Amino acid sequence: MIYNCFPYDQKLKEKKYQEYFNQLLILKGCKIKVTKDKYSKAIKTIKSLFEEKLKEIQSINGNIDYILVLPGHRIGYSSFQYSINKFYNAVVSGGGGGGGGKQDQEETNLEIKKKILYVKRVKQNEQQKKEEFRSKLSDQEEISSILFPMELNNKIILEGKSILLLDDVTTTGRTLKIYEKYFKKLINNNIKIIKFAITKTN
Repeated sequence: MIYNCFPYDQKLKEKKYQEYFNQLLILKGCKIKVTKDKYSKAIKTIKSLFEEKLKEIQSINGNIDYILVLPGHRIGYSSFQYSINKFYNAVVSGGGGGGGGKQDQEETNLEIKKKILYVKRVKQNEQQKKEEFRSKLSDQEEISSILFPMELNNKIILEGKSILLLDDVTTTGRTLKIYEKYFKKLINNNIKIIKFAITKTN
C-alpha cells in the first residue's frame, strides 16, 4: 500500500487536486518563475496536507522513527527535499491570542524535524540524466547511485524500527518499492516500512 495526500489524474483535471499539484510542482522546482508569496502558499498548503496525512498514518501504524525523503534525478539534493527542509526550519508566523496555535505548530515542527532524513544522489550515468530515469533503472543501479544518511547505515539502530519512505510523486510505486526491498533485506525483515508519496498519478 502507498499512502498519498491526494490523487492526481491529468485527464480528470479536478480543480482542487489541480491546484494542489501545481503547488507541488512549485516545491519541486518545476515552475521557475514564482513569487515569494506563491512559494510560501505552496509550502503552507503541501505542509498542511503532509501533516494531516502523517497523523492518519501514525494512528494506523503507530509511531514512526524516521521519515526518509527520497532523492530526485539530479546529483545532490532535490528541490523537493530543500522544500521539506524549509517546512521544518522556518519560523512559525501568526498565532494570535495567547500564542497557543503558534506554540503547538512549533512543537509539531520540532517533533517531525527530528525524524526527517534525506537520501542524496551522488552519481549519474547517461541514462540517469534523462527525465523520469528512475523508472528505467534496476534496483541495484538506483541504490548504487545514492548516499544514505549516516543514521541509516547502522543495522543495530535500525532493528525493529519504523521508517516512512517519502517521495514527491509516484505512479507505479516502483521507486518506493526499491527502497522498501533494500531495507527489508538489510535488516532481515525486522523493520517496518511505510510507503508515502505526496501525490499518486495515473
